Amino acid sequence: MMVYSSPGVPVRTWPILLLLACGGSDGGGKKDGGSPADTDTDTDTDTDTDLTDTGTPVASKVPLTGACSMETDLGGFAIDSDALLTTVGGAVTNGVVPVTILEEVVSDGDCVLLQQNNPFCNPSCMPGETCDWDGTCIPFPAEQDLGTVTIEGLTDPVEMEPNTPGNSYYHLGLPHPPYAPGDLISMHATGGVHPPITLHGVGLERLETNGSTWVIYDGQDMTVNWNPPPGPVRSTVYARINIDQHGDTPVRLECNFVDTGEGIIPGTVLTALINYGVTGIPSGKLTRWTVDSVNVDGGCLDFAVAWTARPEVDVDGFTPCQSTDDCPPGEICNEPLEICE
Repeated sequence: MMVYSSPGVPVRTWPILLLLACGGSDGGGKKDGGSPADTDTDTDTDTDTDLTDTGTPVASKVPLTGACSMETDLGGFAIDSDALLTTVGGAVTNGVVPVTILEEVVSDGDCVLLQQNNPFCNPSCMPGETCDWDGTCIPFPAEQDLGTVTIEGLTDPVEMEPNTPGNSYYHLGLPHPPYAPGDLISMHATGGVHPPITLHGVGLERLETNGSTWVIYDGQDMTVNWNPPPGPVRSTVYARINIDQHGDTPVRLECNFVDTGEGIIPGTVLTALINYGVTGIPSGKLTRWTVDSVNVDGGCLDFAVAWTARPEVDVDGFTPCQSTDDCPPGEICNEPLEICE
């Protein structure tokens, strides 16, 4: 969904994955924001090439249209796996939350810096409202009932009903991993506020890194490595870094790589990232995924199959802290910003 200006997953956060992660700043494995589009989208109009002789879609050919743009992103569903467990869930709203539409400030190669800006309303909005970019208050987008949501192609099929209050969906207790690599995975929603929806994904190879810390040096390219999947793939790899946890207008770095096992983050983008500010404990994640999407009334929703790793991140010359005891000699901890100075 990368709208570099939109696998997914990406500028929005999936509410259910945030719920399950209990406050992690990166959220889950779907899109956290503008997410990269699937680079293996099947654009042919002869749908027979996407089917078996019985008319059933196959994983190697089924069209995957990529993720929604930030400007149209109403939410969606994700199967997100990491080293420990798999979570399934999602939510779809009746409008785009304005603050989730991020501004592109720098781009180079496969990478972009996206900045969060905050709309301003005077007088302030009332509870249950949010400020739009034209300075007016609008109802805060509400989660919608999509009927029964099923996911097929997993070791154990999933069937979810909307939870109340709200209309979020989630399912716990899936086997881990929840599928075999290369399997076709299909999500179906029976209806509700939208007509019935079917979206697809593909079972992924487990994503692994070499376990080393990502060290950011001012002006130097940084190479990111992971295990490449065997044979032809439908997946892409998304990298995200945030080194300004306490900024007034946070900037984060996002990259969308071909799933070959290596990606390069340009030094120009890393320099710009540092110049916007370094506060708190840096965070990073690397996600292999497939993403499919569909336009609906009022916007777009999508479905991601994701495998995520979260490497540690250091910024050369900066030491995060919670007290001065964490700082090098001669420096003290700026505790509100959690950085040694």
